[in-house]
Amino acid sequence: MMKKIRSILIALCIAALFTAGPYQTTASQMSAQRIVAEAATAKSSTAIFKKMPKKFVFASGAGGWSTEITLKNDGSFTGQFHDSDMGDIGTRYPNGTVYICDFSGKFSAAKRLNKYTYSMTLKKIKADKKAGKTYYQNGVRYVTSDPYGFDNGKNFRIYCPGIKMSKLPSGFVSWMYAFMNTSKTKTLPNYGIYNVKGDMGFFAWDS
Repeated sequence: MMKKIRSILIALCIAALFTAGPYQTTASQMSAQRIVAEAATAKSSTAIFKKMPKKFVFASGAGGWSTEITLKNDGSFTGQFHDSDMGDIGTRYPNGTVYICDFSGKFSAAKRLNKYTYSMTLKKIKADKKAGKTYYQNGVRYVTSDPYGFDNGKNFRIYCPGIKMSKLPSGFVSWMYAFMNTSKTKTLPNYGIYNVKGDMGFFAWDS
């Protein structure tokens, strides 16, 4: 009798496993959930910062502006944005005008997404002086500004050397024209940092 009841229970369990219902989880759903979970729990580390060059620059190659940052091993950085307009002169500033911003900040530990890509967030950034202030020095008018390149900056990506150019966001690649002929470059030759929402790219300029 007990053997018969056990057989009936096993049959019912097997039937339940193969019966579709409103709360059934398909294999594809389980796979998607696993991928999302793995991404969310990807191990964070500052080790990548130790491998990266320390100097990065954001520039278009046109005009006299650029933003340069010096990256440290813990993800913190210092930097300067400057935009020179030597044609904007006056009595007190015959040598032109420079828009400038000295700043510091820190990235979070980076999560490895794949062999060539890491994800990180901007934890903090602060300008040394409030934007819009004016001072004069050596015949130049200096106007304090914001740290250009970090606009809308929260989520950032690190791209490692060797990633195919075709795998990179077009917005990121568009900022590379100042450094290389992108039409002839097949893979990224050095590290890059991408401001995802701002669609702005910093590139390593030393090794």
